[in-house]
Amino acid sequence: MRVGAMFYYRTNRDQLGTRNLAVPSSAYTPFTTTVPNGPNGPTTVTVYNLQPAFNGLQNGVVDNDPLLDTEYKGVEFTANKRFSHRWQMVAGLTFGKNTGGLNTGGQSTGGTSSGQSSTQDLNDPNNTLYNDGVIGNDSKVAFRLSGSYLGPGNVSVAGTMLSNGGYPYYSSYSVTRASVAPAVALTRASQVIPLSARGDERLPAVTMVDLRISRPIKFGQRQIVPQLDLFNIGNAGTIVRYNVAVGSTYLTPAEIVAPRIVRVGFSIDF
Repeated sequence: MRVGAMFYYRTNRDQLGTRNLAVPSSAYTPFTTTVPNGPNGPTTVTVYNLQPAFNGLQNGVVDNDPLLDTEYKGVEFTANKRFSHRWQMVAGLTFGKNTGGLNTGGQSTGGTSSGQSSTQDLNDPNNTLYNDGVIGNDSKVAFRLSGSYLGPGNVSVAGTMLSNGGYPYYSSYSVTRASVAPAVALTRASQVIPLSARGDERLPAVTMVDLRISRPIKFGQRQIVPQLDLFNIGNAGTIVRYNVAVGSTYLTPAEIVAPRIVRVGFSIDF
């Protein structure tokens, strides 16, 4: 049996980003509007309206930008038992957090942010409302366990268990000209505003178990191995994606984990 513990620190500095030098941050005027729903119910948000004189101006420059810096800190515990007494096992438990960069990605998915964006204008304060959220599909806690047991009659049972804390997402709201008129004349037709930093909201934790049962049968120099595979043996139906845009379908499930699958097959060794 071998056990271990490891601390990880990883940082990415001065990644490539774009700033529209023809439209500085001072070209945006803040105003407050009401959002009918959100992570904590109805609320108000600050939106930055582009001043009409700057509409359509373009002078994008791609450069290294410290605003996109990211940082990961994590601790991993592992255990590895080599095959003896008819069984073996590998296990790992990780605690960590990867933060920085921007909330990016599609409004419908809550973003699949890497923290970096070489296309979003970093001079637009609507894009930088949250620049210290969780990056990517990052779980606070992740557990893995796999192993096998050689039972009586040469029957092999092998399995894998995973348990992840929920992945991060963020709610968003599309501000339109109609929704803020006549108080504000919105220069753009609409403006999508994130309502939280990625990681403030998380999907439910996912726990699944896969199992394989097999037994080799010898025919002279050859061997046939019938196999029974059970995926998601508990038939977990955990939600892995919400509709996160505030509206009539806000926070309705958009995707769940794959259902239980039973597969029967065999392999032949020559």
